[in-house]
Amino acid sequence: LVAQLAGESAPRSAPGAGRLCGRALELIEARFARPLSLQELADAAGLGVRQFCRAFRDATGQSPHQFVLRRRVEHAKLLVARGTPLVDVALQCGFADQSQLTRTFARLVGVTPARYRSAAGR
Repeated sequence: LVAQLAGESAPRSAPGAGRLCGRALELIEARFARPLSLQELADAAGLGVRQFCRAFRDATGQSPHQFVLRRRVEHAKLLVARGTPLVDVALQCGFADQSQLTRTFARLVGVTPARYRSAAGR
């Protein structure tokens, strides 16, 4: 599950880190579009916040925040390619507004959502 949600490229993995973070990853997958606190994720993993952050980084190679943003952008890519209006994409993916979606999308994907949509043929 860790490798799948991390994009098949979890760079390093401490023994047991993936197992500890599995429930947190399931929570992220189920609720990525809604605000998630570190405390909620740590509780799901059965760890303290600091322990959770270390274990999560060991399992995925990313901080929990980075992981959630990447998950949101992956979902946004699907919606953008389908032609969903950008303001709706932003709200469905947990971004505060279209501007935040555009900034984050461009930083992580390398092109704006509009360019991505054009490249997808919409």
